[in-house]
Formats: sequence, structure tokens, C-alpha cells
Amino acid sequence: REENVMRINLVPVKGGQGTTVVSVALAYSLGREHDNVTLEDNEDVRAICGLGQGINPVDVGGFTIHPDVNLDSLVVGENPQPTVRINLAVVRNDYLTLRRFMQNNVEVDGVIVVMEPERPLNVRDVQDVVGVPVVASFPVSPVIARAVDAGTLIMRMPKELEHPMNRIKQFITNKGA
Repeated sequence: REENVMRINLVPVKGGQGTTVVSVALAYSLGREHDNVTLEDNEDVRAICGLGQGINPVDVGGFTIHPDVNLDSLVVGENPQPTVRINLAVVRNDYLTLRRFMQNNVEVDGVIVVMEPERPLNVRDVQDVVGVPVVASFPVSPVIARAVDAGTLIMRMPKELEHPMNRIKQFITNKGA
């Protein structure tokens, strides 16, 4: 049986939600299990991976960072024409983000929620508003922030991201089957 080639688009609803962090963590996690994982680059991806600026593809931590205009998009497989497309939004549990999600009629297969502890909205509230499954959630964490700021996210993946990345991978596997 031929393996499906998947394009996973991580859709930023608004800036500062954690989309690039999720895309790097997911590329790293997928790269440990699959050959040919490519993360299409934006300027922040290389910094999060502890790399300088560049215009050439570079292999890091089991995946390839490739310069492209499709920000926060991953391709799993060799064929440049994916057979499966999965769109996931990354949101925080705040009113303004969910308001923007609804105003822009964002069409996604699921959402990933970055939970801010002082916000009154929980995962179920987010799912009720967006009307698609919450694939995974994880808290805003100083451990994750330090790994991002130090450029070490793929060298020492924070434990807070392991379970959410496994949930996302399971969702992707189910959608691509």
C-alpha cells in the first residue's frame, strides 16, 4: 500500500498564538517517525531551531526546513503533490482570538489550543465556539518559552509538548487513513 503524502497547514488566526512553535514541535515529532518531513520556513522557524538566517534548505532534528512562502506548513512524504490536506488552527483561549476566528470564517479540520491559565474559557468553550474538534491543548509555559527563546526547542523538547504532539499526530493519522 502506498503511503499518503500529507500537507498539514497550521493556520494562524492572529499573531502571537504559538503557530510557529507548534509547527516546529510537530515537525520534530513527525520527523522522529517518518522520512521526508519538510517544514516550510518563515523567519522565526530557523531561530526557534537555533539557526541563523538562510535561504537554503537545511536538515535539523529529523526534518528539513525549506524556504517557502507557505508559512507554517508541513509536508510528510516524498511527492510534492500531497494526497491529503489537513488544516489546523492554533488559537489561545481568549475572546479576541475566537472572535477573529469566527469573523474570518476560518475553515479547518481541528484546532490546537494554547491555554492561558488566567483566561475564563476552557477547552470545551473553545470547541463550542469554533465548531470543530480540539485536537490538542497545552498550557503557556515558561519552560516552552525558554526553549523557544534559547533556540533549543528541538534539542530539548519540553515535556509539556510531548502529549499534545502525540494527540496531533494521532488526529493526522486518522485523517490521512
